[in-house]
Amino acid sequence: GISLLCHWFHYCRAHCLFFRPVSIRIVFVALLAYLIAFGSFMTFQAVVLRSHAGGYLVNLVDCLTGKIFFCQARGRLKKERVSIVVGDRVEVEEVDEVALTGVITAQLPRRNLLERPTLANVDQVVIVQAVK
Repeated sequence: GISLLCHWFHYCRAHCLFFRPVSIRIVFVALLAYLIAFGSFMTFQAVVLRSHAGGYLVNLVDCLTGKIFFCQARGRLKKERVSIVVGDRVEVEEVDEVALTGVITAQLPRRNLLERPTLANVDQVVIVQAVK
């Protein structure tokens, strides 16, 4: 939400959509307040980095800050016994950028799955063996 707002702000400033610096600040603050109030309706894509303490540490794909969010799986996913593993791409809602929390609402389709260790969407595997 915040990164989207920053992109929009820089676009407007670069294309002279605002004529006075005061109006830039007013619009920026108004949009920031809107995103904080209604940001829970936005859906983000994320990659699961780790299963941790009954939840998941995820990295939002659109987030330019590089922050790691702690997310819980929605109750419906638990009821349907959807297994979320490291490397899964998921949809996250109710993102709180201050507390760094969110709720996983869906698991996106997997490209592949390794059983041991359990990893999903693996792009590359390197096997290392010592030469005697």
